[in-house]
Amino acid sequence: MLELEEQVNQLINQILLKAENQHELLIGQCRSQVKLTNTQEHILMLLSEGRKTNSELAKTLNVSQAAVTKAVKTLVKEGMLEAKKDKDDGRVTYFVLTQEAQPIAQEHEEHHQETLGVYRSVLEQFDNQERQVIGRFLTKLAEKSRNKMRYITVEGLSFQYDAEPVLDNIHYHLDSGEFVTLTGENGAAKSTLIKATLGILKPKKGTVTISETNKDGKKLRMAYLPQQIASFNAGFPSTVYEFVKSGRYPRQGWFRRLTKHDLEHVQRALESVGMWENRHKQIGRLSGGQKQRAVIARIFASDPDIFVLDEPTTGMDAGTANTFYELMHHSAHKHGKSVLMITHDPEEVKEYTDRNIHLVRNQKLPWRCFNVHEKDGEEHKHD
Repeated sequence: MLELEEQVNQLINQILLKAENQHELLIGQCRSQVKLTNTQEHILMLLSEGRKTNSELAKTLNVSQAAVTKAVKTLVKEGMLEAKKDKDDGRVTYFVLTQEAQPIAQEHEEHHQETLGVYRSVLEQFDNQERQVIGRFLTKLAEKSRNKMRYITVEGLSFQYDAEPVLDNIHYHLDSGEFVTLTGENGAAKSTLIKATLGILKPKKGTVTISETNKDGKKLRMAYLPQQIASFNAGFPSTVYEFVKSGRYPRQGWFRRLTKHDLEHVQRALESVGMWENRHKQIGRLSGGQKQRAVIARIFASDPDIFVLDEPTTGMDAGTANTFYELMHHSAHKHGKSVLMITHDPEEVKEYTDRNIHLVRNQKLPWRCFNVHEKDGEEHKHD
């Protein structure tokens, strides 16, 4: 069990993170005058113990790989980290401290211990019974912060069209609070895998388990955006605003009036995809990219627990696409949503995602699934 002062330290850091404060609270004057974020400081301290991959750092720090990747990129650029390929497996990249970073990492460790000493001296003012109460309280808070839930589990899924095998022995999962991409070359049956997962197509064998409830114990809500769904003709009898607003009705029932909160949610959904200024236009008269964004806004308005998206940024310019990726990352990490997104350009989105599922095959065999930690090159094959 963690010492009480370490639990206090973790609680304070969780508060800082929730408040979007990037820096750790440490006691003592920094001699190096190097300005580092909380994540960067901890990465240096962890690497002072030995080399680690991106995914190992993320797991130890209990933060997203996207956050670790961003921190590592800055540290490499500033000459504090070096990337080294594993001698036995060139796909795996480790990070190590440079000589310049070693005294900074040591200083962080000293500040960390000094901070814990201050918390310890404060806690000594409480008797043993009071410390036990504090300890139980901190433990419950820590358990709540780790409240993640497995939403989708796919085991041994295989699929074929007529007699032609397409997918073979697929295993993957999706948890609350993560942004996951699904990639593969053209014809890699990515859309087929999604449809088989959702029950639109019937697998030849294997099991798909989808949770009935979300992490808060309420009925799980899922939204699916197929590829090129936005094919409204010019006579479609709805404005963009009316169309997106209709995404809120199933939450309250079709014959109940929408509340002020519902309408605010609709506005935020339209603003998030850059369509608020077009809200009064007929949806059938929009460009293909605008129609796609209107459909995405309607999905946001429905406020699902799981977003399943098949190449949603088709027709978007680079700026709009990046804003969309930021929104998906925010939805996962700040609101506990799950995002499973097919993309043809993993490099464009990898900064925002937690992990990538990649479909590959050898020669003429069916497509198989690799859970790829693309940030450090690790691949784990599921057979």
